[in-house]
Formats: sequence, C-alpha cells, structure tokens
Amino acid sequence: MHDVVLRDLPALRLTGFEHRGPYQQIGATFDRLMAWAGERDLIGPQTRCFGVYYDNPRAVAPESLRAFAGLSLDPSATPDGGAVTRDIPAGRHAVLTHKGPYTGLQPTYLWFYDTWIPQSGQKPDPERPCYEEYLNNPRDLPPEEWLTQIAAPLR
Repeated sequence: MHDVVLRDLPALRLTGFEHRGPYQQIGATFDRLMAWAGERDLIGPQTRCFGVYYDNPRAVAPESLRAFAGLSLDPSATPDGGAVTRDIPAGRHAVLTHKGPYTGLQPTYLWFYDTWIPQSGQKPDPERPCYEEYLNNPRDLPPEEWLTQIAAPLR
C-alpha cells in the first residue's frame, strides 16, 4: 500500500498548542496555531508543521486522546499566549508518506500498524510519540495532492 523506509530522525523542538480529544478534531488546534504564528509573523519558508500523537486511539477513550499541533520555529521565538514548546526525541523511525486528504490517514495508520509492522518484524517504541509532518500547504492545493509524512518510532 505504501513504501515504508527506516530512518534515524533528528530531535525536534516544536512550538504550538496541546490538543485533548478526538484526533479528527485537531484541525481547530491547528487553526489556533496558525493564527497565533501569523499574528507574530513567525511563519516563513523554513517553517515546518507537525502533528504529534501520544496515544493509541484503540486503547484510549476519544475524549482522553492527547496530541500537539506544532511548528518548527526559529529558536529565538518565545512562546506566549498559551503556546508551549515540546521536544520530540531523536531515534529510529519507520517513515511513510500518505498522499490525499487527512480523512484518509486512518486507513493508512491501520494498514501500517496492523499489516506492515507485524510483517516487518519491527517493534514500535511506546516511549516516543508518533508524528506527522505536513509537507505542503493544504490551502494551496486540492486535498488529493496533500502530502503527510508519518514517522512512527521504533525500538
């Protein structure tokens, strides 16, 4: 279904907002993040956008799911207005790229965790969060052109 590659990814420092609740509702948190960063003129050509997902939605009630909407900002940017900084540890990851609307991410995750992981012999690392990097701007392209890189930590 997707090409999966194993990579050692660097640590990330992200600034953004916590999200609690169903992962499908994180869009409002991203809207808040983009408004906050736009008001402070923090978004530039080098800015990267991430969603960090801490919990397994099969094991945690939807209202208790924890996530983070964040941007990679210049280190001199100071979080304010409720924004916080989160560090994502470096390490070995399985990485795949999903093409299409965000509503299609769930089947990609199900394939990844139910099929690819067991067949690959790899083991997920429950101590580090899975994250998505949004590789293009959804406001500039139709949904079928959206690219999302999924990075799942491995032991």
